[in-house]
Amino acid sequence: RYCCHDLGHAMMSLLLSARALGVSGGAVAHFGDMRMTRALGAAGGDEAPMAFLVFPSKSPSTPLPAPPEKMFSGIPNELSAEEIPYQLLLEIHRSTILRDPVGPAPTLLTDAVVEDRTPLPGPASDAPLGEIARRRRSALDFDPSTPLMEREEAEQILDFATRDWLADWRGNFHGQPAWSGRGTDFVSLYLYVHRVRGCEPGVYRWDRSANRLVQLYRGNVERMAAFLSLEQSLAGNSCFTVSMIADLARASRLFGNRAYRYVYFEAGAIGQRLYLGAEALHWNATGIGAFYDDDVHRYLGFLEEDISPVSASVDAAEQKSLVMLDSPASRHAAMQDPGPTEVASTNPGLGEETALSRDPRMLPRQVIYHFAVGRAIPDPRIEA
Repeated sequence: RYCCHDLGHAMMSLLLSARALGVSGGAVAHFGDMRMTRALGAAGGDEAPMAFLVFPSKSPSTPLPAPPEKMFSGIPNELSAEEIPYQLLLEIHRSTILRDPVGPAPTLLTDAVVEDRTPLPGPASDAPLGEIARRRRSALDFDPSTPLMEREEAEQILDFATRDWLADWRGNFHGQPAWSGRGTDFVSLYLYVHRVRGCEPGVYRWDRSANRLVQLYRGNVERMAAFLSLEQSLAGNSCFTVSMIADLARASRLFGNRAYRYVYFEAGAIGQRLYLGAEALHWNATGIGAFYDDDVHRYLGFLEEDISPVSASVDAAEQKSLVMLDSPASRHAAMQDPGPTEVASTNPGLGEETALSRDPRMLPRQVIYHFAVGRAIPDPRIEA
């Protein structure tokens, strides 16, 4: 999980930096792994290429140089005298390898257009990015007493985070090969809204096509967001917390096992823009890679294990979180009459796309990343 998340963050960080300098770029990840690994001299170890970035030549008519006749040669440095192999991690990577050549990289143009989406604007110099990127930190926790975030700010952050970007698996390069299948937007955002002016507390879905929040459930979900995020109070103390849900069924139909990488790359790229978008508006963010997968699925309505209604699982989880968590939100809630939660729909999550399953491994849609945005508490490690 974390390797693919971090690669998505790194890709988006470099692409945004290039764009701020007036250079368009895109990510290429659909390539023959073994050939690329040998070319980089990484064969035989536990390092492997997973993605690379491409940028257009300033002189498109200039012929490309011939590839080198010899592959990389040399002996790489050993980082440790003793290696601890993590076989499961290596097996997951091996299961997503493309063994055969898959054709040349697509042509990269700045006017790439994605189906039913607004054309990407041309890049322009954007000097403030440097300042924003340098002060970006992962918040240790958030201050629940902070003034409310404005709804317009939340929607601006979400809009920025989910805008299109160039990647071969997303199907938006000109000259895209037939295998692409228009694979854009595998990840959807579901929000636990706590402190946003103009938004009642509850669960929302971000409708990226209309750039708006759609309410699915009404009620205080601070403790639930914290519990689902591996009992981390920061997810309840934020202004809002996000569950990123990947459409694994659609992704795998297009790319087979390789899709595992792409959905996580996409989630990491969204996360990087959540970080920078929040900082640009003087808020803060943090990525949460650890969460209770099945409890998230159950709460959002993706998983039903028995005939009990989803609300029963919600109630049980909230009672458990009251005992386990010690955030200000939990202590406050423990003093209140628990009373019934007002629900805006029969299922807190997710409407017509939901497909219930008894086997969590076979769910067509699954949570792959959590994120939280709010006002960070002071970090003693970086205080002057």
